[in-house]
This record gives sequence, C-alpha cells and structure tokens, in this order.
Amino acid sequence: MNAGNLNEHISEITNSTGSGVYDPFTLCWSPIVLAVFGISVNCLPRVVPTCGSQFGRFEEFGLPILSIAGDTNSAMFGERMISVGDCKITMGTGAFVDLNTGNEPYPSVKGAYPLVGWQLEEGGPITYLAEADDNACGAAVEWGARTGFYPSPKESEAVAREVNHTAGVHFIPALWGLSSPINDPSAKCALLGLGPDTSKHHCARAILNSVAFRSVQVTFVKKTGKQ
Repeated sequence: MNAGNLNEHISEITNSTGSGVYDPFTLCWSPIVLAVFGISVNCLPRVVPTCGSQFGRFEEFGLPILSIAGDTNSAMFGERMISVGDCKITMGTGAFVDLNTGNEPYPSVKGAYPLVGWQLEEGGPITYLAEADDNACGAAVEWGARTGFYPSPKESEAVAREVNHTAGVHFIPALWGLSSPINDPSAKCALLGLGPDTSKHHCARAILNSVAFRSVQVTFVKKTGKQ
C-alpha cells in the first residue's frame, strides 16, 4: 500500500479479522493459525484502523483514501447500525447477518463468528460484530435460472408469481452445504414434494421461498441469541 512517500505492508483491521488469521479476541495475528499453516508472522502486514491517512491516494483524481473496510462492515456502518443490538442482513451471492455487539467480541458454537466492525482511529475504541451467513442467497436464484426454471434471475419473481403457492414443493439451497446454524458442509441441494401437477412456477416459488426461509433462520438465531 502506497502511503505518502512510503511503501508499507499494511492491512485494515476489519479485513484482517475477516481473513480468519487475525484474532479478534487478542487483536493480533493468531499464533495457532500461523503454526497450523506454517506462516511466519514476519510475512504479514501491520494492522491499521479503518480510518486514517495511511491508505495513500487516488493519484488519478488527486484525492486521499481516508477509509477502507470490509463489505458487510461498511454496510452496517453506512446504514447506521451503530448501537449495541442493531442487526442487519446484507444480501448478495450469500446472505450475511451482522449483529452489533459493542466493545466485546461474541463467541458462538453455532457457526456465527466475531469480526471487528470498525475502528475509527489509531488506539480508538473497537466496535465488534457477530456475523452468520447463508452462503446460497443470490447464488440459489442464479442456479434456478441455469437449470431452466426461469429465463434469468431478474425474471424469477415474475415466474414465481404465476402461482400463489408451491404445491408442496420445497427447495433446500445447499449449493455449498448449509452454514449457520446447521453447519453441515456435506448437505446437498434437493427439490422435495414434486408431483404430477408440479410446474416450473412452483419450483421457482420454492427457490425464492428457500432464500427467505434461510435468511429468517439465520437472522432469528442472531437476533434472539438462541444458540
């Protein structure tokens, strides 16, 4: 990273914790992870806060870069989820549910993981997030288009609205297993309840329902703390 006239190896703190190598409890590169993978700490960057002048400049525009943060972290801050207990879901390829846990990282046995939400200045207070994810959100909708249930993801809703129920069809969106709170990487996708009257419209509706059901499932665990 070019910071002024210096070339220094640095990494912003939210992206560092998102790597799984930087320990949010001790705020240092995890010696356990480094030992497991045989990585020398000397290879790793210095961790810096979310805001500051250390990120260099957009030389093309002559403007300083004053902040860098991870995507879901930025979404939480940008939508002012800044109080303890604030909860938000960010939906893209996957659906990521984040809960603001204040100045304490949140341990979980159900697949949620603690992240640094942001640190606005060097040595300043840290806001932590607990994050859980459903790894097949937009990806499930895209899969439905590839398999022919609707022409494209953007047309999935129109096809699903051709019927007002799924005729008993259920879709399990386990493209890469099922993450929190199921945590079964071996799980596979399935369309259940198919019958002689099943149409592509029922299947399309079942796929969209599955995205909603999984999002509610992950959000319910995070919001209520039921682990």
